Amino acid sequence: PQKPGSIGPQIYGSSKELLSNKINLGKYPKNYKPKRSTKIMPLLPHLNQQLSNLHAFLNARSD
Repeated sequence: PQKPGSIGPQIYGSSKELLSNKINLGKYPKNYKPKRSTKIMPLLPHLNQQLSNLHAFLNARSD
């Protein structure tokens, strides 16, 4: 999550609001500036129940 990839940007530090909007609606929160202009990510509403776990994983430090 801390390195940009060929398909998606670095997602380390993403807020719960950003994750929720992207996996459920495919949109960004109001006033959020995307790191990339692509719209490749599919909707993943089945992950909504694991949002807190996803947020913790994506924001965990990797020393």
